[in-house]
Amino acid sequence: SLVYASPLQRAQQTARIFFPDAELVTVQDLREMDFGDFEGRTAEEMADDEAYRAWVAGACVDACPNGEGIPEFARRTGKAFAASMLDAIKRGESRVGVTVHGGVIMAVMAAFSGVDVPYNAWYVRNCGGYEITLDEKTWVLQQKFSSYRLFGEQGENTYSLDSNIE
Repeated sequence: SLVYASPLQRAQQTARIFFPDAELVTVQDLREMDFGDFEGRTAEEMADDEAYRAWVAGACVDACPNGEGIPEFARRTGKAFAASMLDAIKRGESRVGVTVHGGVIMAVMAAFSGVDVPYNAWYVRNCGGYEITLDEKTWVLQQKFSSYRLFGEQGENTYSLDSNIE
């Protein structure tokens, strides 16, 4: 069996817990969004940071100072996910795992689900995600999932300053 994972430690550890005997393929571009100047700081710590407040007021779409925005992030992770699925198909794998971060899950689902809903509608809580079914022909021609099913809890992500600071 095969599992694709972000290079970040928490995704690597999750891959080893859920798929202990699988071959682990690290995919650099499946890492979480680059939050630039906001990296490593909590919402509470940035409550008075004007750049952070402006970013949240803009629904967290624009690039963070010295970081990525959702459009660039979604392109990067979408390309990496698509390449990973083509790799799995070429290897003849019928079942693979992918361990990534919440933002990556939202970006991948928004890109390939075939459902026109906002990016943040795909938010899931930690250790949650989606079981996805791909039909090889449909994937190669249209890059759309055949089906998907939520596991874990969906949760709510409103991207408002009030919901990010308690």
